[in-house]
Amino acid sequence: MIRFAATLLLLGLLACAGRTGNDAAAVEGTASPRALRATDEASETAGEPMVLRVNLADPRGPAGPPLGTGMHGGVDDDVPAHLVDPLHLAGASSHFGTLGSSVQDSIVARLARSGGVLVVYLSHYGMPEVQRNPDDPDAWALYRDDHLLPLLDRATAAAAPYGVPVHVEVWPEANIGTPLWARVDGDGSDRRDEENFLRFWTRTVRLVRERYPGVEIVGPGFHWPAAERCRSGGDCRSNVNVSLEEFLRHAERTETLPDLVGWHSFPSVWGDPGVEPCCDNDLLGEIREVRGIVEATLGDADAFRYAVSEAMGNATTFLDPACNLFLVQGAERARDLGLAYRGMGYVHGPCEGRLAGLVVPVGDGWRLTPAYRLLVAYASLSGERLLPDTPPGVALLGAIDGEEVRLLIGRSEPGTGGLTLVLETPGAAGWDEGAPLAVRIDRYPAYEYGRPVPRSADPWRGTVTVSDGTVRLDPDLLGAVPRGDVLDLRLRPAGD
Repeated sequence: MIRFAATLLLLGLLACAGRTGNDAAAVEGTASPRALRATDEASETAGEPMVLRVNLADPRGPAGPPLGTGMHGGVDDDVPAHLVDPLHLAGASSHFGTLGSSVQDSIVARLARSGGVLVVYLSHYGMPEVQRNPDDPDAWALYRDDHLLPLLDRATAAAAPYGVPVHVEVWPEANIGTPLWARVDGDGSDRRDEENFLRFWTRTVRLVRERYPGVEIVGPGFHWPAAERCRSGGDCRSNVNVSLEEFLRHAERTETLPDLVGWHSFPSVWGDPGVEPCCDNDLLGEIREVRGIVEATLGDADAFRYAVSEAMGNATTFLDPACNLFLVQGAERARDLGLAYRGMGYVHGPCEGRLAGLVVPVGDGWRLTPAYRLLVAYASLSGERLLPDTPPGVALLGAIDGEEVRLLIGRSEPGTGGLTLVLETPGAAGWDEGAPLAVRIDRYPAYEYGRPVPRSADPWRGTVTVSDGTVRLDPDLLGAVPRGDVLDLRLRPAGD
């Protein structure tokens, strides 16, 4: 749920790592290659290995740039560039309009280096009058002159020298329990009036497009699970019971259709630290459903780009490398359906450290969490994307770049035995029959909330051979993969 007025969203994915008093003792270190195998092999129950197959001749288009790695909240301007830039952050602060010009400049410079988009939330919970009656001249003038124009003046002025695009969300999540979109009834009481949001949308979009022609509009920014409850006749938990169809028809009629159709995607389970990790964001299903609504309402789903500028989780979720990989995999699968970006990173629960916990200061240095390492690996994928179908509970994302293949594999559910990985059509990577391949395996272990950041282990290195037209990595090589862990595999011809 949105908690800030005038919010600038850092697009993408973040992990929130808890910090405890004994964190300082868990400094960066190395371990034997065997320590790479499994942080808790006892968690693997006996069973047949799960076989994952990847056809190297079936790429899904260019890998990258990543659909966004960033955070919702916090400036963290003290984190050095050599830690920030590898994440390809696409945003900066939730209080952009209140920051000094030097900090604003630093933030936008980071966006320029990563090719990011500045997303500004136009909402102000301290001005209920404009929600009760957007047509009231005094209420509208107060909102326009004290909030909207100053905020966008600052954002566009800061972004312009760097050529950073600016996107605007008009009061996102208006369909859940934000302050009332209401009219004052005859007896002086507030009564819900869904039309107020639509009138507010129209006035705001027209003003933004008149004053800031280069700014793009994202909307309606509805909380999608709540929207679907409303659509199915369930509990709306809503102050604005407006469906996406009604919104689109209104925006078409008033010539205020958004440039990007956007919504906020949350898992079905979320809350405070301690609940099970939430890896069930079905972004691919959501974008298909949204596109179907756009097609049925307006006639051409391909006329729009799509954006998920915020996802909610809890501290447990975003500490979990495997859950991060599931979320990233979903975004990559939705890329071909017009997804422009997905921002992930609104977290319930304490977030200490920097970059919302992705890195933790220790003495004169920094400790890098497993989630940070996973996100850096994701951002560094190059070449052609590999997105094979996977069984439930397993995420797999990778890339083929010339003669090198890199694969990220994670598990969100308790395993039943090990994993066997079979790479088919090795000739697509230029690998000949009988050729030896150098293998490097890094492990990003599950991170339990409230515990010290795990030590990093040395990667495992070895060789495998192309045999019978495949490359096979069995459980003895991969080791057990318990829930929450991610394996980062790199294969290339030996000697390169």
